[in-house]
Amino acid sequence: ALCIEGWTKSASGAECEPCTSKNYWPIIVAAFAAAAALVLAYMWGSAEGVVKQSHAMALVALAGSQLVTVVQTLGAFSLMSISWPEPLASFLVALQVLNFNVEVLSIDCWISSSPLSLYVSQVMVVFTLLAGMLFVHFFKVTFFKRRRFRKHMPALINSVGLLVMVFFISIVTTMFAPLHCSEPHPNGVSTVGEFPTVICWSGGEHTSMLVIAAVVSILPIGFVIAAVWAIRVYPSRMGQGDIDFLASWSFLLFRFRSGAHWYAIIYLGRSVVIALVPVIPSAVAQLLCMTVVLIVSGAVLVRVQPWRVWHANQLDMFITGCLLLIINLASMFVDDVDGRLVAAICLALLGTTCVCLMAIVAYGAQQKLAQAYCRRKLFARFICHHKSGAGSFARLLKMVLAGSVGNKKVFIDSDDLTNLDALFDIVAHQTELLVVLCTPEILKRPWCVGEIATAKIAKVPTLRVVFPEYEEPTEEFVMAFQQHVPDAFILTERGIDIDVVQSTLRWFRSVKSLTLPRLLCIGAVETLKTSLLFPDRFEG
Repeated sequence: ALCIEGWTKSASGAECEPCTSKNYWPIIVAAFAAAAALVLAYMWGSAEGVVKQSHAMALVALAGSQLVTVVQTLGAFSLMSISWPEPLASFLVALQVLNFNVEVLSIDCWISSSPLSLYVSQVMVVFTLLAGMLFVHFFKVTFFKRRRFRKHMPALINSVGLLVMVFFISIVTTMFAPLHCSEPHPNGVSTVGEFPTVICWSGGEHTSMLVIAAVVSILPIGFVIAAVWAIRVYPSRMGQGDIDFLASWSFLLFRFRSGAHWYAIIYLGRSVVIALVPVIPSAVAQLLCMTVVLIVSGAVLVRVQPWRVWHANQLDMFITGCLLLIINLASMFVDDVDGRLVAAICLALLGTTCVCLMAIVAYGAQQKLAQAYCRRKLFARFICHHKSGAGSFARLLKMVLAGSVGNKKVFIDSDDLTNLDALFDIVAHQTELLVVLCTPEILKRPWCVGEIATAKIAKVPTLRVVFPEYEEPTEEFVMAFQQHVPDAFILTERGIDIDVVQSTLRWFRSVKSLTLPRLLCIGAVETLKTSLLFPDRFEG
């Protein structure tokens, strides 16, 4: 309920108490703290400061930003339709100060406590902070930078962007507060969550709030559009050497490692969803949506690890895990759970799981049938080689063969291997001819021996290109293979035991081969090319 003039809500928020001198201090302290924070944010966001950041200072900045984001997320949790018990409820209410909830600061001791005025004051906090950043910039450039406003415009853009980026959840939560309507009360009426005396969709104050929300929503929507544009044009601007663009958008770009700048869009999207989840009228739906967004964003975080500093990635993973645990425990505090709705959601999840499993099984069966009945393979030639002994020659051989195998490929691991566990499968099912470059150390490399053994087992045609220094494996080498190759356990882990290896080495001696001359010439390369392209015509 609202308090009469001269009264304010107590710390618990359950009753009103008269305004005293202690009720005027919070907003004064908050104003000075905000002013100091604006100055520090501007100093940090200046172009020169960002460029000179050390790795350690970048970690401090990212950890601080994540801390503010966690506080805002917990503030969004407090707005959900959950009966948080004490003392957790009071703690979450206190955190709403970063969500621009001015009631926490006893604002009704200063201005009228009508819902509309409270909502306007919350919105004005956002624009007051932006105006304060403009004033700090104007003051610094006027008195310390000889009024070179055009030159220092990137510092202003970066500082304002930093402010909006850090408080983005709070900005969205504040501006869309009129959409946060509770579940219908017993009389069938819904009220605005933060302003329980305002009836939703009934005209009057609620309509005024909606109009204001529609106007001020230009800020977060425009910010997201601008961020998408900046990420899209970033590569071309860097190609042009546009240092002003980099300085203007460093708040967005310097957070993330090279190649992961697009994660800024994921980050903003997650913030939007977290801020809008309390708008959903059902507590069960709120918990489900919040869980899904945290799981999805966490999965992307683990896969991409986008933050510029490694420790920031680990911290973000830990924070996301804690938030997931909190939101799942919060389901115990939900009143009047719709059991039928929960059962329907569980059934839908089980159905989705079953469909995904069947789809994967069907895909695997299709791949197996394709391998069994489709003779077209991805790689015309697979070049098995020891890098230090024949890495450059393998590259030359691929260049020589590439234009003569049609739309198929020539495999060398440095170009075509993306998953080490798929290496032997490529040899067995995607290769027409295995070409082994026989250098002195080739049979001491377990992966190379594994490729040869796989070709033998799968009956893949094999051809040896013998270098002058190569020596055939002796029976002593074959019998003591595990002593000569300590890493042989790599093959055992993949189902190729020592008996298979030994039979492969004995078989390998009789494989057709072409011996290279000590002095390699163009004629020898052309002969080798012909032999590899037409192995059936070659008698080795």
